[in-house]
Amino acid sequence: MQPAVQKSLNVSLVLLCFTLLLYMKYTLVFASTERDWVVTVVDQPIQVNHTVHLQVFVTDEMYEGVTNATVKGYFSHESGDVSVIFHHVESGLYEAEALFRAEGDWMGEIFVSTWPHEEVQPALLSVEAGGL
Repeated sequence: MQPAVQKSLNVSLVLLCFTLLLYMKYTLVFASTERDWVVTVVDQPIQVNHTVHLQVFVTDEMYEGVTNATVKGYFSHESGDVSVIFHHVESGLYEAEALFRAEGDWMGEIFVSTWPHEEVQPALLSVEAGGL
């Protein structure tokens, strides 16, 4: 084999090995960041055309409150959509204000994320007719 071809093959082999090592390193880093979160929507009465403080608890696999997450909610109804951004209150409790303009069942999802992990929890909110 000619020296130039041999050198080219050696460089290619070194680059391939380096690429595989980087891939394995980052795959292990991402795999180790997986979390088992529990997202619980606090059940509370919601009345149409009344501002409500929606609350969710986010806990980890050890039932410790997750305090550094980004938490968002999206809810849909035939009359429209509502999007909220929750803020951390304490010990894994997150809260957001929302106003629902129609009664009935609102289908939604709660998105909880800390890079690079995201958890999506389906949610169903029942909005009742407002009282006086």
